[in-house]
Amino acid sequence: MTQPKQRSHAFTLLRQTLLAAAVIAVVCSVSTSAAAATVTDLKAVHRNGQTFITFTKNSGSGAKTTYDVYRHTSAITSLSGLTKIATLDADSWHLLYHDSGAPPPSLSNGFIITNDGPPLTSTQGLLAWTTATSGTYFYAVTNSTDSTVTLGTNSLTSGVSETYQAVPGAVLLSSTPNFLGTSYTRKSYFAWEDYAAWDHAEWEYYGHRFDVTVPEAAWGLGSPLPLFVPAHAAGDDGYEASVKSLAAAPSPARGVYITTGDVRMNIETDPYTGGHYEYSKWMGRLNTRTGLFMTITQDRVVRYVKLVRDNLTGDGFDFAVNPNRIYILGGSLGAGAGHIASHHPELFAAGFMGVGWVTDEAWGVTPNASTTHVNSVGGPMLSDYQSLAVQSALGAMPPIVHAFGSTDGTIAPDDYPAAFTAFETNHQPYAAQWKVGGHDLYNMAIDYPQWDYTRFVMNEAYPAFGNASTSDTFVYTRSSSAGQRNGTLDWGSELHTIGAPIEDTVNSFGITLRSVSVDTSADVTIRNAQQFLPEAGQRVEWRNESQTGQMLQSGSVVADRQGLVTLRLQITAGGNRLTLSCGSCTASAAAKVPMPPSNVRIVRP
Repeated sequence: MTQPKQRSHAFTLLRQTLLAAAVIAVVCSVSTSAAAATVTDLKAVHRNGQTFITFTKNSGSGAKTTYDVYRHTSAITSLSGLTKIATLDADSWHLLYHDSGAPPPSLSNGFIITNDGPPLTSTQGLLAWTTATSGTYFYAVTNSTDSTVTLGTNSLTSGVSETYQAVPGAVLLSSTPNFLGTSYTRKSYFAWEDYAAWDHAEWEYYGHRFDVTVPEAAWGLGSPLPLFVPAHAAGDDGYEASVKSLAAAPSPARGVYITTGDVRMNIETDPYTGGHYEYSKWMGRLNTRTGLFMTITQDRVVRYVKLVRDNLTGDGFDFAVNPNRIYILGGSLGAGAGHIASHHPELFAAGFMGVGWVTDEAWGVTPNASTTHVNSVGGPMLSDYQSLAVQSALGAMPPIVHAFGSTDGTIAPDDYPAAFTAFETNHQPYAAQWKVGGHDLYNMAIDYPQWDYTRFVMNEAYPAFGNASTSDTFVYTRSSSAGQRNGTLDWGSELHTIGAPIEDTVNSFGITLRSVSVDTSADVTIRNAQQFLPEAGQRVEWRNESQTGQMLQSGSVVADRQGLVTLRLQITAGGNRLTLSCGSCTASAAAKVPMPPSNVRIVRP
């Protein structure tokens, strides 16, 4: 029987030493590998209602590595019981769309998260989180190759104090003086929407750019400026097309301008969703998971207006906007401006729609619009929400001026007759002009300067005209015709002086009316009175006198269920004065805070 070889003590000691060394090497290798697989330099900074979470990717990350973000009210040491709030891909540090067509900087080179600051780099990741509830929160970030949580490395040791802000701020990208030689300064911003509420699988990226152009000569003059929101028309496909308007010079009208884009990815493939979609028509998009149409585009436009109006952009700039003179305008696709105005009469003084769509059916029909609810299961049907005729029956609308071609083959104007009837039946302020022609944009104020939409102000009354004897009847037959409704009627106001100024007190009201054509008659409803606010059923005495004091008409009328007073009046070419009086009207009634009309949706931007 062969005996096993005897090993020396020295050999045994050597073997043990080598094994120990190997174990140490393996342990160091695992530890090093774990360190390499964990994100580092995790930071969270809260500003203006949003928290910006950034981190450095692990050195072994690749194009397919994803990153999960967690949020809690105490320091995160374990993922047990936690649900991730976001999953980010390797490109979260920059914009995947081509944006070279917009004024610099190009965010495809890296997002900017501090005002006029440096861009992020490809070694970083980003989540912009909108705070819904104020408090102190902790964050942790893991990746698809390592779910380890290490305090101080990929988990915050100190919480971030967050404050809910009804209108979250934005980040200033750059300021460009004398933009395109116009003596305007253009300030470029980027604003992220609520990540938690965004449909990342179907919609475009959850952040958008908007620019604000301010006339330099107006700074420091102490004169508030009107704010204009032009909505661009349809154009080429892709993100570049949607930001072309950002690079355009402002209209000659003196004021502040907000420009942004409505994204269309019908030919190009959206790099975020891998899908295709049409314009949102300046309204919003369908969420197929919930079956709801969400007004995401309209809501962000409203958000930008509030940021500029209230100087909440976050860079401390005073835009000197007159809150009573905010206007939204657009043609073709951009006629969605009129729909935004109809949904937000508390924000816009007036709107302009050129060669526009007054119903969803007029152009770019949304599938199943008659069975799809807007924003919630209790919300209106989309077909009603995108019908100005339906909206006119639901509450106050701001004045909207319409101009279109009678033979337009791109957006057929066949829904206009019904819309005109609805506007006048519901005593809404509007005017319209149609010319012989097709899909060509023009301004009604050229032929009817009294209907320049910038004459309207939020804190001043105005008349709503209907059934005027000088108005033309539009019948859509694709035949050549030209005409107008209410275009020849005029009145005196703060920015358009005719006769005595408007008188608006608790017990009396006066306004000067005139026809710029021949003597006419029309239904006249006083809208937007500030102090003269009779309640439903109260009796109002009235008289209609010529400019020389001759009595033309007089009588009494009962205010309708909305407290509105409507009269059939003679309106002369020489001008006449309408006076209303209500002895039973009280200051307490006038002091009531008006409730938003039923077609206004108060939302968290």
